[in-house]
Amino acid sequence: LMPGPEAEPPPSTTRMKAAAEATARGVRAVANVRSEDDFEADGEDDQTPASPRLCGPFVSRQELERSENRAGGVQSTIQRPQSVPVRPDETKEERDGRELQNAIAFRERWQKKKKHVFVFSSAGKPIFSRYGDESDISDFFGVMQALVSFVIDSKDMIQRFVAGKHQFVFSLHGPLYFVMVACTPEPHAALIRQLNMMHSQIVFHLTGGVTQIFEKKAGFDLRNLLGGTDETVRSLIRNMNNNPAYILNAVQCLPMLKADRTAIGEIMRDAKCERQLFAILMAGNYLVQVVTPRQSPIHPVDLLLLMNYCTSTSSLRVSTNYSPICLPKFQDRAMVYAYIDFIAKAQTVEGEVGVCLILINTSPDPDRFSALDAARDQIVDRLNARGLLKTVLQQVQAPGYSAQELGVQNLRHMLYKSSSSQYTATSFGPPYSLSQSEQRRLLRLYSYIRTRAYTSKARNKLYYHNGSHAMTVVGITKDFELYTTH
Repeated sequence: LMPGPEAEPPPSTTRMKAAAEATARGVRAVANVRSEDDFEADGEDDQTPASPRLCGPFVSRQELERSENRAGGVQSTIQRPQSVPVRPDETKEERDGRELQNAIAFRERWQKKKKHVFVFSSAGKPIFSRYGDESDISDFFGVMQALVSFVIDSKDMIQRFVAGKHQFVFSLHGPLYFVMVACTPEPHAALIRQLNMMHSQIVFHLTGGVTQIFEKKAGFDLRNLLGGTDETVRSLIRNMNNNPAYILNAVQCLPMLKADRTAIGEIMRDAKCERQLFAILMAGNYLVQVVTPRQSPIHPVDLLLLMNYCTSTSSLRVSTNYSPICLPKFQDRAMVYAYIDFIAKAQTVEGEVGVCLILINTSPDPDRFSALDAARDQIVDRLNARGLLKTVLQQVQAPGYSAQELGVQNLRHMLYKSSSSQYTATSFGPPYSLSQSEQRRLLRLYSYIRTRAYTSKARNKLYYHNGSHAMTVVGITKDFELYTTH
């Protein structure tokens, strides 16, 4: 908590103050605070020793019989306890005992997760929980809301506190409160960036005008408007842990000849419709080409949100869609309309990758769909006629380049970001190719060094980190960022 001017809370906050003080006493009683320089531990994001301070949900029998996820059958990242089958020779007490054991096992698995994310309103109304069902941990949301309210009533702003190995990080956006509980070796600023990115993903679906809803009705349940988008938010959290694009706020372009990329851009530009803003062609998490107005370039954060939405929403692959979305960095108070169609797909070692065409315009008129559909046909026909779509599919299936191909002795991994918010990286070789936890550990080290570089008063250009696993050298200037691991 940042120190602020002392203020006497109003009588209405007495109960909140009691809850906050009780929680604070528990926080102070826990020792062994993690050092943020400890990067050689906790590479995995799945399990952590259970902490008595991070309470899990109590699971009732009704909850045991509930479906996996109310958002269209989306599978959660943690397995819910299954309903205990009835045995003909058991009593009701024995069945209830087995149900209780099952619920306790589920709670222990919930506690062992290393990074929890919670979203709730200023009235304490649950909106999102990364693991489990937010309705089952409403008490936890209430405690967090009480802490925030107590600090706000004291004319201050809560930012973070540490309880044992867990770091509680808060990011408040009007009536929407975002909390991350993590025991990973990531600095506070990196976790704040992730929470802000989650806020941008919600604005992507609802626009920044969602605050007006809570001004009229503080207890509004935002889940009614966000129904079916849980998997998009969970996908964003996974990407922020595993994809360097979200660390750098940059996009990775599909490697291909300049002449081919230019030809694709000309075809997309020639098919431009009335009131069209952007035309984007992407393949998985790779950007192939983007056509934008000269005065209004698209921000890389908006591109990343759009990529995450298209790759994580399975219904978009079934048919052509015309969806209202918001681009927070372009205009966070207005909707634009995205024509989304997967025009091809390629099979890679990591699974199926779709080639997606996105045409964004400002018209809500459904009649615009036919004009955009005609533009799509024109683009696809010309791409096929010149063999460019085949080239894109071949490049998607082609393996990335290795660190050894760069000819630098003992180089294990390289990551380079240009001033144009594009980046390139070598493929993960040994030991990083052996385990995703090793990849995550390396990316978190990059994130830590980058955070220190941009938050330090002394803006050094060269950073050196010598750990027990590898040596990392990072160079950061106004024109580029270079990360190398040896």
